[in-house]
Amino acid sequence: MSFNMEGSNGAARFNGLYECDINLETGKCEAPEKIVDVFNAPNEHHRGLDLMNVRIDNANSTMYSGYFDGGRQSFEILRARLDNPPVVLESFFRSKAEVSNGHCLMQCCEEDLGHHTYYKVEPRDYTLHDGQVFVSWDGFYQDCSDEFAAQAGLRWTIGVSKIIQSTECVGTGGDHQVSFEDCTVPVSILFQETRARGKIIGYAGFQASYTPSRRRMFFLSAIDNEENGELGGRLYSEIWAMPEGELYPKNPKALQVFGDMQIHDAFENTPVDDVGTIRLRKGKDGIVNGLCRTAYDAGIVCYSLLIDNEDNIRVDKESLFVTSAQVKESCTIPVNEHYPITKHMPPVSTGLEVVWDEATGADSPKMLFFGCYGEINNHGNLTTAFRDGAIAQTLPGAYAGSILFGPHEAAHEKYAKDFDVLPPDTTAKSSSSLLKATGVLLLVSVVGFFFKRKTRAREQASSYDQLMQSDEHEIQFGMIPSSSTTTYVELSSKPLDNMA
Repeated sequence: MSFNMEGSNGAARFNGLYECDINLETGKCEAPEKIVDVFNAPNEHHRGLDLMNVRIDNANSTMYSGYFDGGRQSFEILRARLDNPPVVLESFFRSKAEVSNGHCLMQCCEEDLGHHTYYKVEPRDYTLHDGQVFVSWDGFYQDCSDEFAAQAGLRWTIGVSKIIQSTECVGTGGDHQVSFEDCTVPVSILFQETRARGKIIGYAGFQASYTPSRRRMFFLSAIDNEENGELGGRLYSEIWAMPEGELYPKNPKALQVFGDMQIHDAFENTPVDDVGTIRLRKGKDGIVNGLCRTAYDAGIVCYSLLIDNEDNIRVDKESLFVTSAQVKESCTIPVNEHYPITKHMPPVSTGLEVVWDEATGADSPKMLFFGCYGEINNHGNLTTAFRDGAIAQTLPGAYAGSILFGPHEAAHEKYAKDFDVLPPDTTAKSSSSLLKATGVLLLVSVVGFFFKRKTRAREQASSYDQLMQSDEHEIQFGMIPSSSTTTYVELSSKPLDNMA
């Protein structure tokens, strides 16, 4: 269904992380108010940075954000207290953007049988769950503490590691990189094979929640490359789920895959921040019963899920809530000779937040919010999509990366520890900061005007030999993200000469 864009050209009107009231009738963002000034940071290299994958720890009134520093080749997680303004961004965890701790080729465990070997491993995204911080990653990996793995050699691996929250590893100020291999410990190996990059994960799309058996389950947005299969080079976006503690080499059935959707093949080698975003819905028992996710250029899909006592997941119902045509329509970026990205990259949805409906399954929420990349001349958008198929511009002049709902106040007991449960009835009166007269309070990271960023190196190799022989790094195209329950919007204004 078409909608009338008010336009997003001109100088950036926002810069930072914003909150605003959402009118549940119109879907409009009203009275945006800056929450985080991205220039308010003690370290100069953090000032004016591009926030990624914003998350809120409501129990401690703390905001977290991912950050990739192309110049310093760093993967970093920042944090800031929200209950003591002015909000100041400080480093929580900083490591190399590409981790290699061995100079071996394939057999890396002959001399040291007690360590984990990483080769060209790239941290991708992070998530918070029950006081812990986890990082998703892919690359070549070998567990030398395991007798079988020590003999098998390096394998292309997708894994999840937990950050060790010691004084040596976190809160070091961000002036130096800590050792990823010493400051994290692998807690799940979701996938391994000999072929490089047959399956990869993106720079967003990572969540965790407990299952009926009270195990922690990781949900990731992954890409399956059918390069060597019968389908001839097609790319599929999928949802992966695996319990903590499982190892794919020992129990491949522990990995559950669903929701595959074909996407444009440009996404294999052109990473974009805050795509593939996952939003979980939980029942009153705290167990996931559904989710919505962005599927790159293919649209936004919502699923009602059934999880049994043995943690097996079954898709009960699903709906294509936002079509690929609506994603394209929400973008205002025409093909342009001066911007090569428009020639090979399709419009892509970035960031996601969902207003669930307690009366229906997760496949049929009331409305949701998503962004469209705003890399060029402030042409991105922040869009509201309704259940009846209507879409509207949420905030003119804004491009959303991370989008979240959620209260600021840790005193709001229902949300104190876990903020991805069903929201309260928005028709009821509430003194909570979550609700105002117009409806839901949204936190959005919005971008306007120019934005282009160097992301981490990506090897184009599809075999071991190619990967081991090539050290040439590509400059990749990045995006700004938004996440969770209160909407933050980050806008970035950069002259064209600074676009790398």
